[in-house]
Amino acid sequence: MKQQHFILRLITAIALILPSCKSLIECDSIAPKQATFLMDVSDKKLFADIENDLTTNFPGFMQKSGLGNITPCQSFTLSFAHMSAKEDLNIASATIAINRKGQSKKEESRQANPTPLVQLMQKKISDYKQLTEDPLMTSGSNIANVLLKAIIQSNPDAENYFFLFSDMYENNLQLNLYKGVPDKKDVPKIISRMIEPSVLDKFHKLQKEGLQEKIIIVMKQEPSGRKNQRAVKDFWIAVFSELKLQTQFVDNLTNTIDL
Repeated sequence: MKQQHFILRLITAIALILPSCKSLIECDSIAPKQATFLMDVSDKKLFADIENDLTTNFPGFMQKSGLGNITPCQSFTLSFAHMSAKEDLNIASATIAINRKGQSKKEESRQANPTPLVQLMQKKISDYKQLTEDPLMTSGSNIANVLLKAIIQSNPDAENYFFLFSDMYENNLQLNLYKGVPDKKDVPKIISRMIEPSVLDKFHKLQKEGLQEKIIIVMKQEPSGRKNQRAVKDFWIAVFSELKLQTQFVDNLTNTIDL
């Protein structure tokens, strides 16, 4: 009888201990971080410049910035999409996460291994390179609308970063920067043309709800080299200011980027 009583007490004690042990290793929630790379495929020469930047500088950028570094109870999602004459948004993503606390450093390193992210980048570069051969893709470019579509589809609870790799020459039925750069006073009116009303409404709604995002423009030289890049940059600064988007411009991934 004493032995049975002891066993019963032992089982009860273990039952009380197990939940507390479980709470020590399981995450109450996962803190998400995500970066979306939007790549301009509207010109073959432009894309070659983008491809060279990524294949050469991406590893160093990730190491220097710590963008993909995660600790227990954190995740990082890397997404890719292209910008072209079409306004469609097609996102491909890969995620790494450390879902438990108290694991060995070896196991944490295994879960935080960036190989799936690099593999996705390599695949999407190959896919997008093929798109630069398609006249339907290279006949124009849609930047603003695709960017806002990406923003409104992002996780509002995540720490969000958006990287635009482009010469920033919007070229479609609503706006053609090759024909001229609009005056800054016309920016509010132009934004309502560049961006679909439903997309703009959703974006403003999410902003009011506290959506936070950082936009990094990796601005490439316009392929002909004969256009006024500074005027185009000033135009986009005005656009992003009107949209209340936190942005910075860099030339390539070797530049210092404030994350």
